[in-house]
Amino acid sequence: MKSMTGYGSSEIQNERYLLAIEIKSYNNRYLDIAFNAPSYLSCYEPQMKELIKRVSARGHIDVNIKLKRLESQVEVLVDRSVVLQYQKALHEIRDLVGITEEPRLSHFLHADDVLKTVRANDASVYEQPLLQQLSSALALYAVTKEQEGKATFDDITEQLRLFEQGLEVVKEHAKSLEDRISENLIMKFEQLLGEEYDRSRVLQEVAVMLMKYTINEEIQRIESHVKLFRDDMVQERPIGKRLDFLCQELNREINTIASKSIIVEVNQAVVVMKDSLENIREQLRNIE
Repeated sequence: MKSMTGYGSSEIQNERYLLAIEIKSYNNRYLDIAFNAPSYLSCYEPQMKELIKRVSARGHIDVNIKLKRLESQVEVLVDRSVVLQYQKALHEIRDLVGITEEPRLSHFLHADDVLKTVRANDASVYEQPLLQQLSSALALYAVTKEQEGKATFDDITEQLRLFEQGLEVVKEHAKSLEDRISENLIMKFEQLLGEEYDRSRVLQEVAVMLMKYTINEEIQRIESHVKLFRDDMVQERPIGKRLDFLCQELNREINTIASKSIIVEVNQAVVVMKDSLENIREQLRNIE
């Protein structure tokens, strides 16, 4: 059992750059991955998503990537053709004005387009460290998901124990419930028909009515659902949606029992079962 919430981080620094990755996740019905990273790293999002999918099946996941360059990424280039054009022009000016001064370096440095700056944004140099650090962060992230999942597993197990205690009370009184319903039905027939009535026919009608009011089928379905629930809890695959579905089915059976019961002990047990089930469903909102 894994939680949908988790946290992981990883960082690397060398003489060229500082790369830090932080992963946080929250509850979400589907898998939703959001990247906050420099735009020139967006080309690696498909690869990063594949790595994330290996450890998460559901949840909203924020991936924050910070990359700080520690060395200059700017290259200064000399445009040789422009320099030669300026040199030719300066010689023409010198000849026109009749001076012997040769062009100096300052003349060229103040000229437009002689020097050009080029910013190096080759993202390929970051591909390997980016994916390696993401894998390291995901390893820690997976551990926190399992730790939180273990705590949730223990809490759900306790709530399920309380639920089954309530179910035992219901089972103990199932026969008494049938007897009480049968007695009430016979009493009503007697009130309507008086002392002279066909008892065998009345008992047949009571038997038909009991088929509608007995809770044995509901108890059997609840026991079946609980068994499936326990089996699924220990599976390695994502189980949150399936367990939530089983909770819906259990809730339906409990409501049916509540609508049929006229015994205080059964009604009290139903309240305990519904409370436990609600606590379980609350925990399942955080299960992958």
